[in-house]
Amino acid sequence: MARTAVYSSPQLTSSLSARASRSLVLVIDPDESTRSVLEVAMSREGFDVWSSSSASLGLTLLHGRLPDIIVLEADLGDEEGFSFVAQLRGDERLAKIPVLLLAKSADERVEALADIVGVDDYIHKPAYARDVVAMVRVELAKREGGPLVFDPNLLQPVHLLRALLSCPRSGRMLLVDGRAEIRFRSGKIVDARFDERGGTLDTLVRILALASGKYELKMEAVDGFAELQCGLRELLDLVIPKLQKWARVLQRSLP
Repeated sequence: MARTAVYSSPQLTSSLSARASRSLVLVIDPDESTRSVLEVAMSREGFDVWSSSSASLGLTLLHGRLPDIIVLEADLGDEEGFSFVAQLRGDERLAKIPVLLLAKSADERVEALADIVGVDDYIHKPAYARDVVAMVRVELAKREGGPLVFDPNLLQPVHLLRALLSCPRSGRMLLVDGRAEIRFRSGKIVDARFDERGGTLDTLVRILALASGKYELKMEAVDGFAELQCGLRELLDLVIPKLQKWARVLQRSLP
């Protein structure tokens, strides 16, 4: 039998190697528009994406290459999303795949079931696609172990904050070579310090405007008095517009 020789150029080999190193995200959601939006958002951020309209179809995709993370709608109609997660956790081969749950409301039942079956994290819907991408990056960083350090060119601090505030999480963000710290608790930013001074909304804006290098996220309990009460709405209506104004000023040419 004749053998067929297969040749590959260095460019092709490099391209295939780069693609093989891209993280794979499996999106399971019965809503076609949601799947499409997430597919586009994930692809633009450098992820490979598979999608499925149901848990049963999603399971058929898990026989070969395994996804690095699964983004799962909690309400799958007749197929409960929590049952799907329980199936994953009961299979030795699939048990360690992180699951990010999309839940339609801040329901205590959803949060309790998510904890019982082993959901890694969740986001309340409606949600920005960019927030889902941000939390995917967080979960993938957790999977690698070690400090959760992010490059602002891939994930801007303000975008990560917006995602973190979408649910009642707690932790700290360390920026500007450790000189700045943002604390959040139960879905609100409760303090912002630059060189140990601040505690105001203006300090928060200044930190986010000056954050240019890598920064660290620490997911942990945060105690102490709440100097700020900046929730998601305040971040969107007050902080982000000020950051945009700051950026426009910096782009202007000096006379």
